Amino acid sequence: MYNRLANIDSTLKKFEQTNVPQVFDSSQLFSKANLLLYSLQELSDASSSAARRIAVRTIERRVSDIIELQARVFDENQIFDDLTIIHQEIDRLNDLIDEKVSLLELLDSEHARLIELYDNINELVSLSSGSELNHDVNRWSLLFTRAIVTGSEAYASDKLTGLRDAQTTFRGLVNELRKLSAQMDGKLGSQARSLTQALTSLLDAEEGLFATRAEYLKVRGRAKGQGNFVINLIHDYTRLADDIAFSRKSDAIDELQRLEKQVETQSLLLIGMQTLTLLALLLAVFIIHARVVKRLKALNSNIQEQFDQQHPWQADKSRDEIGELSRTLLAFSETIAAQKQALHELSMTDGLTGIANRRHFDFRLDLDIAQARRQNYPLSVILLDVDFFKPFNDNYGHGAGDLALKSVAAALAHAVQRKQDLVARYGGEEFACLLPDTDANRAMKVAELIHKAIAALAIPHEFSAVSASLTCSIGVVTWQGEDSRTHDDLLKSADDALYRAKSEGRNRSIHADPSSLTATK
Repeated sequence: MYNRLANIDSTLKKFEQTNVPQVFDSSQLFSKANLLLYSLQELSDASSSAARRIAVRTIERRVSDIIELQARVFDENQIFDDLTIIHQEIDRLNDLIDEKVSLLELLDSEHARLIELYDNINELVSLSSGSELNHDVNRWSLLFTRAIVTGSEAYASDKLTGLRDAQTTFRGLVNELRKLSAQMDGKLGSQARSLTQALTSLLDAEEGLFATRAEYLKVRGRAKGQGNFVINLIHDYTRLADDIAFSRKSDAIDELQRLEKQVETQSLLLIGMQTLTLLALLLAVFIIHARVVKRLKALNSNIQEQFDQQHPWQADKSRDEIGELSRTLLAFSETIAAQKQALHELSMTDGLTGIANRRHFDFRLDLDIAQARRQNYPLSVILLDVDFFKPFNDNYGHGAGDLALKSVAAALAHAVQRKQDLVARYGGEEFACLLPDTDANRAMKVAELIHKAIAALAIPHEFSAVSASLTCSIGVVTWQGEDSRTHDDLLKSADDALYRAKSEGRNRSIHADPSSLTATK
């Protein structure tokens, strides 16, 4: 009798020291594999050497954590081989990103030289003033400017076909430039021919801007394909890890059920003991059933209900092994729930600004439309675009651009203060606001508050065509109670209004339906 109870106690301790940590580590492995996906995206999006190095260091740390965890949990060779392959493919992706970033830096350098070359036109035009060649020089400078613009278009081209078209156009312009410069005599002709040759060497040489951009587009495409390949590998790895983790959890439940059966069997054996010890045996069975079987059943039931997400966990408060096991499993369950919640919040939050992302916005918009239809109240949507943000990024740098977007997000959160409202980053330099129970007039007032909040930031923008500081253009649309428009219809109307705001000079707000606005005193 004593030996059997001791065996049960030993099995419980082994379960607590081995099975529970394995289950916990299995779930940790699944979570860290998902975090590796986010780090991989940062590597794929890296646009500078510094960003690439930071992403690589983060990935190495994530992989190291996964290796440490899986060494404690798994003995399956397949999952170790999969992680080795993932590591190798990440190294290949890093090489492609490194090459892409280097080509991008070279492109920026060549484009800067192209802009410098443009400054030489004015000198040539001033030299020709009042001479007989003035007309030819003016025509030459116009062709030269068109050639530089074509080079700039090639610098920004995202498709090889567009790049080849730009190169063909450029070569035609160069032929005309050479013919014109050949007709010029003296210093003017010499300078024109020299500038034409310099432009040709910069753009159309074997290692010129056209060739560099073409190579960059090819490398970027390979990097994107490699990134998708690695993401698929990680997805396969997480699925395999999840399957193994589920198997560990099932084994733990089976072990608990086996222990339950052992205790129940032991209780039945006690009934067959001698009549003289019947009362003692019945008492012993009652004690064992109350202290072990019932609690094991409750623990097993708690585990099953927790996995089915039916009821909150009720921990055993006793100070023996079963109570300690119950509390350990409770802590394990709460950790998994917290990790799931953290992953959910991470998927609904913009990583740069900390506000809601587009996925969160689209989810809320569907809910708010349904609520507005039931309650028969208006719903307004605001789409906002930071004016001339690309020149801001190009001239002040991506770091300053990120800081500016964070400041704009904070200003929006300050301007849109109601708890039921939502501020989200819609993409790039675009933001969106959801304003439940808000009519057209009130929505336009909120838009005006947003303009004032961004103006109050006083972020310098020397390259804006409308202001010396950062501004925005806003499109507003209002959904009425009996409105039949869908989610996509509302966004299309708001986007059209935003386009009109840009077309009419930017730094202003336009409502998609001006007739819905009422005069205010």
